[in-house]
Formats: sequence, structure tokens, C-alpha cells
Amino acid sequence: MKSGTPRDTDWHAKLCEASDGQIAKFALSVLEPSLRHLFEEVVQGVREVSWKKREQVPDGDDALRWLLGVAANEVKRVRRAEARHRDRRAPMGQIPERPTPSAEESVVDSDVWRVLMEAAGDEVDGQILNLVYNQGLTHAEVGAALQPLYPKVKLTPGNVAQRLKRARDQIAARIGQDPQRFILGGDQS
Repeated sequence: MKSGTPRDTDWHAKLCEASDGQIAKFALSVLEPSLRHLFEEVVQGVREVSWKKREQVPDGDDALRWLLGVAANEVKRVRRAEARHRDRRAPMGQIPERPTPSAEESVVDSDVWRVLMEAAGDEVDGQILNLVYNQGLTHAEVGAALQPLYPKVKLTPGNVAQRLKRARDQIAARIGQDPQRFILGGDQS
């Protein structure tokens, strides 16, 4: 147990109440448009894992980082399950078409975000840009959330900050202004 607080159903209900919104926003932001209807399955999966592993859930702000990591694993599970179902539905002898998620397909809804993420030049950098500015996550939360999706990419808070700066510089070079000012109307450093 991480603290003196008992890890009972009341504790779990409070944890879920505090984090379900962020988990849902994260799931909606990384799931492909064709899979976004499954975001509730991701949230439910995070609830189940957090209950089963309740003794491992850290306290305080670290709990959300841990839960976002679980959510990233749940997103991968949902994608695999959907791919298996798609493969079973394909006619015999025909190779099913597999969508290749790109930054603009898997993260953004608006044309502005689509343009900005494309201008970032790298899918991971575009995801970071979205999660920091559109979802309001910290660098540590972004790293924890994306690390399971990109295991070969080092995503410490420092690396996230560096990738965010690189994305902003790429966008500034392409559109002629810093995306912070373009999107948010001012300096948000």
C-alpha cells in the first residue's frame, strides 16, 4: 500500500471520479476516428486495471501519470481487438485493409490542429504538441501517456520539452509564427 489510505471501493470510486475525464480525453485524442466510439472501453479497462492493481497505484499527481500509462496500454489492446475482428470479417483469401494511423488521423478533430500537427513534421512530436496544448497535460504526463505507444522513443519530461520545442520551431518555420501565439493568442511558456 502506498499510503495510510485503505485501497477500498470508496478509494477506487474517488480515483475514478478524479481521473475518468482525463482518461477519456486522452483516449479520444489518440484513437483513430474509426475507433473513437470505443473510448469508453478504454476508460473501463483503466478502471479494471486500477482496481486489480490498486496496491501499485501511486498517490497524488503520480496516480494520473500511472493511469495514463495504463490507458495507453488499453488503447493498444482496443486496436488489436478491432484488428482481429476486422480480419475475421474479411472474405476468405482477401487481405483486410489496415488503416495506418497518422498524427492527423489519430489525434485531431479540427482543421487547425490537423495543419499544425502536420507542420510539426514528426508523428510523435505532433502527438506531444496536441497533448500539451490541446489536452493540457504536463511534460511528465505526456511522456507517461505516450511511452507505451512509442516504446523505442525516449520520452522523459526533458525529451518531451525538447520535442515540443522542435515541433514549435518546425511550425514557426512553416507558418511564420509560433504555434503558441497562433493557437492560444499569447505566450504560454
